[in-house]
Amino acid sequence: MENSPQNSNLELDARINNIIAKEEGYDEPELSQEDRERYLKKYSFGALVFSAIYFGYMKDKIFLWLSIVLGIIFFPVLFILPFFARKRAWRMRQWRSFNHFRAVQKKWEKAAVYGAVIFVAVFFISLYFETKILNGFLNSSNINNMNDVKQLQEELQGSIEN
Repeated sequence: MENSPQNSNLELDARINNIIAKEEGYDEPELSQEDRERYLKKYSFGALVFSAIYFGYMKDKIFLWLSIVLGIIFFPVLFILPFFARKRAWRMRQWRSFNHFRAVQKKWEKAAVYGAVIFVAVFFISLYFETKILNGFLNSSNINNMNDVKQLQEELQGSIEN
């Protein structure tokens, strides 16, 4: 077989991709087609946590807008979209190889874990301070039981009507 310029370009591209793969840490052996399909059908925690950001990065405009609009209108849809996220991300974007795609997905999954932990921590910290503020308000208003709450409500209602 002759060594045509096209073959040498393909060989050069393969070598460059191997060097990049080693540098970026995804130079694992390629998966079989069956294993790829199984991987693409897995739930994407990164797509769940980062939703619109994830779909925007994967250049999936349809799911980007679906996650924004349906997230506002019908929130549970955000839990369904990640079932299809990996397969769509594989089709929507240019990837150097399947291992490159897997490496990027692993980074999204790791970031999603950190993001979820940070979200939960911020939620509980804000909940703690909110209850402290509310408790301080109730104590300063001398509210000890439900009768005091009703009395405060009537006073506020009377001040609004006047």
